[in-house]
Amino acid sequence: MEAIRVVLFVCHFTALAVLLCGLVAGRDPLAKASVAVLGAAAAMLVTGVLLVVVQVARDLPVNGPKVAVKAGLAVAVLGCALWARRSARDGGPRLWAGGLTIANAVVAMAWN
Repeated sequence: MEAIRVVLFVCHFTALAVLLCGLVAGRDPLAKASVAVLGAAAAMLVTGVLLVVVQVARDLPVNGPKVAVKAGLAVAVLGCALWARRSARDGGPRLWAGGLTIANAVVAMAWN
């Protein structure tokens, strides 16, 4: 189980890196978000859920409120990534996706 947790953890952080790099590296702030950004947002949500499942399967404590906040942020990031992928009218959804991704990382590190 520990090996599965480590692999999921690495995948989760890889998705975080791809998501942030994809949002920052976009040349035109008004352009549509790339497929990589959308895939990374989905991967972050899925790997986060699987990390909680592994934690529960190992009979280890889970910080419910933290998981709920992080899941809500991850769903919001995925929604913003979808919005940014479908429309290129303004840079709003890309900025929101980036800001919410950073907020998700801050919650992960600051909330014990």
